[in-house]
This record gives sequence, C-alpha cells and structure tokens, in this order.
Amino acid sequence: MGDGLIAWWTAAYRGHDSVQLLAGLGHILSVLWAARFALNGDRFALRAERRPAPQRAALLASIGNTHRPVLIGLSLALLTGLAQLLAQLSYLPRSPWAWLKLLGLIALLVNGRVIQVMADRLRRNPEQPASWRSLRAAAKRSLALWGALVVLGLLLTTVRP
Repeated sequence: MGDGLIAWWTAAYRGHDSVQLLAGLGHILSVLWAARFALNGDRFALRAERRPAPQRAALLASIGNTHRPVLIGLSLALLTGLAQLLAQLSYLPRSPWAWLKLLGLIALLVNGRVIQVMADRLRRNPEQPASWRSLRAAAKRSLALWGALVVLGLLLTTVRP
C-alpha cells in the first residue's frame, strides 16, 4: 500500500506543475509562519533580562505564547518537506542539503523546546542568572539556525548532487 501511495504521489507531483507549486508554496509559507513567531520570541528573549521586572514578566509570557504557532509551522514544514522528498526520491535523498535542512528543522524544534523550558523556569523564579544565560544562548542559536535554514533551502533548490 505504501509503495502505491508513493507512486501515486510521485506521478501527481511530477505530472502537474500546480501540485509542485502548491507543495513548494506550502513548505515556504509554513517556514515563514514559524519564523515570524520564532524570531519575535528570540527578540523577546534577548531583551528580557535587561528590562524591569514587570516588563520581564510580560516578555517571558510573550515567549511562551509564540511556542504553539512555531510548532505548528515547523510541523507543517516537516510534512510538506517530507511530501516533496517522497515525490523526488530519485534526487532528494542523494542531496546532502536535504538532510542538512531536515536536521536544521529538527534542531529548531529541539532548541525551541529549550527556549520554552527556560522561559517557564524564569517565569517561576526570575532570579536565576544561569537560566537567563541559557535563554539568551538558545535565542542566539535560534537566530543562527533560522539563517542556516534559509541558506540550506536555497542550496537545496540550486545545487544538484
């Protein structure tokens, strides 16, 4: 059954430009959706420690509020990326850029969880210098990972193995 479904999807993807367009557009839009919220949360994380206590609490709450839309966007990006991978089994599995991009998406999910845990910890007890350092480091990592994801997406579409 799985082989038949993959064969059907590959034929639909390769046989219709509109299917390729919608799959690619869905992927790009889901990454952009997640990035919009994640980068906003990263900005909050980098600014929060230096703010007065009431502003810190609000910024930490904002970080928590960004987590769900980021997870939705990254999950959709993984699904649409997997759909494109299954439709291009003759090419994408041989591309190191595809695997690096997949690892980048997974790293963003893990790093997002670190940000969420640190923000929750700091909401309960804001006087933890080590947690502030961890939150800032995770926010900086997130910024770097989002930048890398953009470059990897570009490499994936332009450099053939």
